[in-house]
Amino acid sequence: SSCSGPLPTGVDTASFLVSGLMAAMAIDIDQKVFLRRLQHLVAAWDWPLDAILLVLGKVTEDEVGEYKVLAMHNWLLGYEFPETAILLCKTGRVVLLAGANKLKHLKQVESAEVTLVERRDVAGAAIDPEQ
Repeated sequence: SSCSGPLPTGVDTASFLVSGLMAAMAIDIDQKVFLRRLQHLVAAWDWPLDAILLVLGKVTEDEVGEYKVLAMHNWLLGYEFPETAILLCKTGRVVLLAGANKLKHLKQVESAEVTLVERRDVAGAAIDPEQ
């Protein structure tokens, strides 16, 4: 079949499966639950910070260090969104940074408090150590 054979170079199994599942299934994010949980988080905010950045990279089978970020994704959205960043502000504002395909699903929570930003990959971009 056309689905058999190895994955392309540089593609790990877990990310491939998660991306494929997200594309194949209908993702229903409850905006009311999201906003209620966000309000609960802001009301309980006692950290000396103006914002918290939750960055979830590619999900691999071996990673255990991102469990807290995975838990926050699940608690706020009901789903994990690999390669997505969530900026939670003390004011109650949220910025979601993700690729175009994930943003299609995340549009369900877009509101006056929630801003969506498309992540753009720059092929071959190098980090300048002088910056």
